[in-house]
Amino acid sequence: MLERDTTACRATEKRMTWTRNILSLFMSTLSMMFLVPELNAEEAPPLESQVFDRVFFEQYHPQTALDMIYRLPGFSFQNTSSARGFGANVGNVLINGARPVVKSEKLSNVLNRLPAASVQQIRIYRGSQIPPVAAGNTVVADVILLDVETSGNVQGELVQFHDGSIKPKVALQLTTSLLGREASVGIQANNTPGYRTALITQRDEQKKAIAKSSEVLDESTKEFKLTAQLSQIGTDTETMLTSKVSREKYLGETVRYDDMQPSNEALYLIRELEVENTTDIAELGIDWLVKRGSHRWQNIAIWVIEDKTFANTDVFFPTALAHSTWHQNELKTELILRSSIELSPIGRFTPQFGIELVENRMQSFVLQSGDQNMDRTDVSELRAELFGNVNYQVHETLTSEVGITYESSRIDVSAQENSEQSLSFFKPRLKADWQFAEKQSLSAAAEHRVGQLDFSDFARSVDPLDARGQAGNTQLRPQQTTEVSAQYQWYFSKRSNLKVELLYQWRKDVLEHIAITDTSSAIGNAGDGEYWGSTIGIAIDLAPILDNALFEVSYEHTNSHYSHPNGRSERLSNYLDDWLWMQFRHDIPNLKSSWGLEYWGDYTEPVYYPYETLIVHGNKRLKGFIESSWIHRFKVRFEVTHMNTGRFRRERTFYEQAIISGYEVADRTHKADYRLSVWYNF
Repeated sequence: MLERDTTACRATEKRMTWTRNILSLFMSTLSMMFLVPELNAEEAPPLESQVFDRVFFEQYHPQTALDMIYRLPGFSFQNTSSARGFGANVGNVLINGARPVVKSEKLSNVLNRLPAASVQQIRIYRGSQIPPVAAGNTVVADVILLDVETSGNVQGELVQFHDGSIKPKVALQLTTSLLGREASVGIQANNTPGYRTALITQRDEQKKAIAKSSEVLDESTKEFKLTAQLSQIGTDTETMLTSKVSREKYLGETVRYDDMQPSNEALYLIRELEVENTTDIAELGIDWLVKRGSHRWQNIAIWVIEDKTFANTDVFFPTALAHSTWHQNELKTELILRSSIELSPIGRFTPQFGIELVENRMQSFVLQSGDQNMDRTDVSELRAELFGNVNYQVHETLTSEVGITYESSRIDVSAQENSEQSLSFFKPRLKADWQFAEKQSLSAAAEHRVGQLDFSDFARSVDPLDARGQAGNTQLRPQQTTEVSAQYQWYFSKRSNLKVELLYQWRKDVLEHIAITDTSSAIGNAGDGEYWGSTIGIAIDLAPILDNALFEVSYEHTNSHYSHPNGRSERLSNYLDDWLWMQFRHDIPNLKSSWGLEYWGDYTEPVYYPYETLIVHGNKRLKGFIESSWIHRFKVRFEVTHMNTGRFRRERTFYEQAIISGYEVADRTHKADYRLSVWYNF
């Protein structure tokens, strides 16, 4: 038996060596194609043990932990989403080995509040090193913080748009020790402007122009946010309290002028739309972690309340007889209770299992001009998830991860049409990571996911600018996705790398816009579809040509196959076919300064409605910046977005009984906006 096992092992090692040689030959050929110079082995540490100390980031003069994350070579930051629950919102960045216990805040905002001075190092985990708390990711970054008594930063910002308006932003973040505990508080107040123009042409079914108009949108978003965190770290326990209150108020005024009439004021103004939206959020969270020799027991509780108000007034001139108003109040609450146990490695196995309980509620009140009564929609959900993950070390260069989640929920909707749903799903996941060379890795994954429904789709809503109403649909079911994916990554130096990603998805109960009546539509389940895509990205250190310069380029291609209920398309809505992105950055250490350019390629994005097709085209755009930290503790950055003017064409095609009835083309223009930011670290 031992002899047979030994022979089998030798055969396996021989096959792995042969495969490794073939891949090495392939990558050597590829490197010649890209003209990548030969690099020494010490320039890039082994993939599973990459650690970037704060010294590595000094050349970039970062102000926040998010700045440092964006400078990690070959790392693609994945932000958290707004999906309900906690387990479904997994980003790929940890803080001190744990996920931030926040729900209404994106991970990027949390990282942006951490001063760079408080970061000791950032560790990169791959394969077997990925903690169970971040299971499902191919690569994870862990921000390790310093134990500092007091640190923080102050940010001031001015933004100017084409219309000449200047709006400010002020933010303060402070971390200090308080009675043996670490306390952190953040305050942010900002007024973000917006301004664009548009030329609009309406055509009949023969494409003959029947109306021309010009449009101006002047908008601003005022936001105030207060966050606080209190943590205590003991020998065996860690306790953290988090809280947040915020208010965001959006004001937008759109005016449209008739370009086919004489310049007569009584006829010139043809439409005036005023929009006022307010969002209030309060959140409270607690994270209690118990550490023992053989396990870690984590308990999380999060409570969130979100109150939104939408108010629109739309007036058409010259008679002002066509006057409509829309008022909607949407109140959402969410309570999350989650408990998980992570065991120490048992041989080659590292298991984790737990349970998550979630209660969600929404109340929506809608009153539109012409309505006799207020339209009310109540939605409630109780959901439980049992989950387990096991990481298995197959070989020192090969690891696998198996996970399964069982979800059971009940959704009750009370509206003009009531509904009750009891749902249950199994969500398995399988992933393997193979580091077949010192600086090269290959990963593959297969997973079945179940999306979280947006409760707002159960109620009526409106797109005020396009005057497109959407009915509520109480019969919605979650979209299910089965995905297989693969990723290859090659680090040929500390800052240079190549990454290739492939994926294929089978989607069931696709959520698209469907017809409810002959004149109204809603979000609904509209059959099954397939979606696939590929991404290739490369980062090249230009040191042989220009010291301390990095060039990055990424190209993404996606496609789909789907029979839309409207019969007009064989693809899904809301994705880009092809997209190219490039970025160049040059750091000048002796001047403590940097400059760079960012390029966004042109794109086409379609959205299919039952009685309309909307296709949005965007042009190639540039953003440039220059920044300096020449003055101690200060950093100044000047940034210009849409340097070459952003141009976006919205093409609308209208249908009546599946026959084209007209067109509308809006050529929107976003001219350059300028942003001056100053940071002070203490």
